[in-house]
Amino acid sequence: MKVSIKNLKPNPFRRTETYPVVREKVDSLKLSIQDTGFWNNISAREKDGHYEIACGHHRLWALQELNVEEVDIPVEDHSDHEMIKIMASENFDVWQTDMTVVRETVRTAVDYLNDPANEGVLFNIIQHPPNLETDEQKRKYVNRQIKQGVGRRLIGRFLGTMWESSKGQNLIGEALAQIRDIDKGMYREEDIQPIKSPGTMQSIRKAAKRASASPDIIKDVIKEYADEDNKMKVDEIEEKMRELRFESIVVKQPKEEKRVELDDHCSELSTQMWKFKRELQRVEPFMEKIGIQKFWNTLEELCKALKPFMAHIKKMDQYHDAIDVTPNQKGGQG
Repeated sequence: MKVSIKNLKPNPFRRTETYPVVREKVDSLKLSIQDTGFWNNISAREKDGHYEIACGHHRLWALQELNVEEVDIPVEDHSDHEMIKIMASENFDVWQTDMTVVRETVRTAVDYLNDPANEGVLFNIIQHPPNLETDEQKRKYVNRQIKQGVGRRLIGRFLGTMWESSKGQNLIGEALAQIRDIDKGMYREEDIQPIKSPGTMQSIRKAAKRASASPDIIKDVIKEYADEDNKMKVDEIEEKMRELRFESIVVKQPKEEKRVELDDHCSELSTQMWKFKRELQRVEPFMEKIGIQKFWNTLEELCKALKPFMAHIKKMDQYHDAIDVTPNQKGGQG
């Protein structure tokens, strides 16, 4: 069906304000269209006098910039669920390494499935145990599943087969964790958009929780680790966050507030280290008899966690000098 370009609208489930448009991809498509013409690989549905495309948004931008007036495309009677599934399928094929796109796809699915008006879709995608025979039994089972919330399995079934794969499930799980953190105010969505790699973002999330990092500190660290090839480990990122956190106390706060908050941090650090020491003393007599690998792995991780604290202890004189407090003024260094 021939449709005017000006009557083509984006997928209503694609949040254009946060969904990235990759300039290089648009430019590449423009060259392709100029060389070989436009292939009818944009699917659309008619809606209120215009046509909403299910996928192919970069192709639409390319056509608009080339001042193409009309295209011949398939127009079908897509449901809302189908519009999301088609978009999600393209996103998995082309954008599975871009966490911004994955996050937007998952957020769209969560919002749709949490809408009471779409309860019927949930009933269709929730798999019933084979021993449930009556409709009433199935309905009670589905209601229990709904009360447990929309998780990665339901989202995978909703978005399609590729999202049900192990890779798809891992992407959904990471996206859900990021969405929860954003909703809690742990960091801002626009600040994490430079992070494309799921692994890098996962490391930053873990480090931020360990270091109790503020959104501004996370933003500063992301500037250094936005490269998806960066292989920095969680404890290294955590150490950087702790450094920035202490620097913010020293540099940005009034002198009296610096004293109070720095003393609080030192007190907390000292308490945790004494607790750790006591626990090690309890275990020490049995060290040679313990053969559980999990125990040694845990102990190794705890020792690694102490490294950034030790680095900060070495810098304490520097911090005290910066806020005009000497270690002895607060009852010694212990």
